[in-house]
Amino acid sequence: MIKKIITLLLVLCSLNIVSASVLDQRDFIDSGDFSIERGNTLCKTYEFDKLNYTDNSEIIFNLIIENYISTKADLDINVSLNGNLIKTIIGQDLLEKNIIYINEPMIEKNKLNVCVKNNALPKITISKKSTIGTYLLGDIREGVDFYQKVLTNETYSSSLIPIEVYVYNSGQDSLNINLNYASETFLKNSNLETVSGQTNYYGKIDAGQTITIKYYLKTNKNLEFSTPRAELKYIDDFGTENTLYAKQEIINVTENQNKIEVYVDLEKNALVNESKTGKIILKNISQTDIKNVTIETNFDGKIIVSQRQIPVLRKFEVTEIPFEITTDEIREYTFTATVYYNLGEKENGVNSQTIIINAANKKDYVKETIGVFLIIAIAIYIWLVRL
Repeated sequence: MIKKIITLLLVLCSLNIVSASVLDQRDFIDSGDFSIERGNTLCKTYEFDKLNYTDNSEIIFNLIIENYISTKADLDINVSLNGNLIKTIIGQDLLEKNIIYINEPMIEKNKLNVCVKNNALPKITISKKSTIGTYLLGDIREGVDFYQKVLTNETYSSSLIPIEVYVYNSGQDSLNINLNYASETFLKNSNLETVSGQTNYYGKIDAGQTITIKYYLKTNKNLEFSTPRAELKYIDDFGTENTLYAKQEIINVTENQNKIEVYVDLEKNALVNESKTGKIILKNISQTDIKNVTIETNFDGKIIVSQRQIPVLRKFEVTEIPFEITTDEIREYTFTATVYYNLGEKENGVNSQTIIINAANKKDYVKETIGVFLIIAIAIYIWLVRL
């Protein structure tokens, strides 16, 4: 009895762990290889029953060439489903594994027709290992799901330039990605150096998840340069390696006329009605003392700043001003800081970057845990009663 209960618990738990991208799949092992010699045009029909599918799944025919040889000569392969042409592959586009998306609806009894016109190779063989199936796939679209942003409009020499790289999985299944922000060769040739931050990521990205890395660049010269060419690699469900590049932006670096740098250190996620602390960081980048420094904040929630007046900020001094914010509803909040100071008779002002804070309710993990155990207890009770 105890063994049965343990087995049932393991099965119930595994339902939350097991995730398969293949919904249904057919191979053509029983049909054998399909070979076409040079100078011939032959067709073969593969029959299969309607595959299981969901609204978010893709129908894909994985056409495998058994004796693959790259060619640019006269070779055409036409693929049709139930009499509707799906795709034509010409010689120069032919691969060992050809992933063909099928947008035509399936019926109860389907016919997949492959016609090959071979005037290029001594023989070409369509492998019996070719498959057709329905899949839930991860997807990252270049320029849409993979991009980067420069997080400041103030790009000065010898100052930090923050950059964020974003990757979003718009598909229906997880992917393992390898993300790198730039090569050392690029940085050297562009007279740039990486100061700090996260410059790469390797690991899983779930469906609907966004991965963000943030890093800081610096240059000691006044110049115009392109942001690093962030590179993303991942292997899809069919073993194909994909390489994407984020669009580069042009940055014009000039001499900083401001004498104070301002940066806000604050996490972007907050819980409603719970306080969150942050810091306003000031740095005097001049060789003179700066007097009468005033800090103003712009935040559409509650805020307490530990200090708003600094009598003197010594040359090259760095100081941190702690503050505390509280949000009162679920929405996005914005936070910026402006620092005013005097140089002689002239008043100057410098702005920090803008921080977007996402406020959400705190999850009640106790209730969720109790709910899970109740479901398991009910399942065990029903199973025992049936015995």
